[in-house]
Amino acid sequence: MTTRLGLALASLLFAGQAFAANILLNPGFESGSLPAWANDNDFCGGCVWDVTSADAQEGTYSAEVAGNRLIFQSFTPVSVALISQVSFWARHPENGGGDAMAILFRYDDLSEDEQMVATGSDQWQFFDVTSLLTPGKNLAGFGVYGNSGALARFDNALVDVGGGGGQVPEPATYALLGAGLALLVAGRRARV
Repeated sequence: MTTRLGLALASLLFAGQAFAANILLNPGFESGSLPAWANDNDFCGGCVWDVTSADAQEGTYSAEVAGNRLIFQSFTPVSVALISQVSFWARHPENGGGDAMAILFRYDDLSEDEQMVATGSDQWQFFDVTSLLTPGKNLAGFGVYGNSGALARFDNALVDVGGGGGQVPEPATYALLGAGLALLVAGRRARV
């Protein structure tokens, strides 16, 4: 009886909680350095993405480049069917916005898909590019190009596998569930 009650309590604790994970490492550059991101595909003659503390969408750091260069991260291939969200924040702080950036999806069959997005102002803008994934493929990497005519900043990238937007439940959520379960146990003992 105790084992069944324990299993029931455990299942209640985790009911409705998606086991999601952002598979990107250092997604907001809060390590203060670029890795696991890398500079790739140079179309600017030597410009590089670097971490800056001058501006961030959230936290202390973001990445920036003054030119058309790819910042990219490879990872263990994952089926597009398991990805619930691919997103990032970007801005062009000096030109008033409206500047284009390209995103790059690299798949494990060695194919690549590049799509354009554009900032609408000089403020941070959120881009959810999940709908641009190619169904039936396995994503093996994700990146963003800067812009040859504008300083570009990039922050808080997400490749969420399993749903839930990469969010982990807050401790208060578990405390409330635990308190409710304790009341259930106490009520059950009172009836016995």
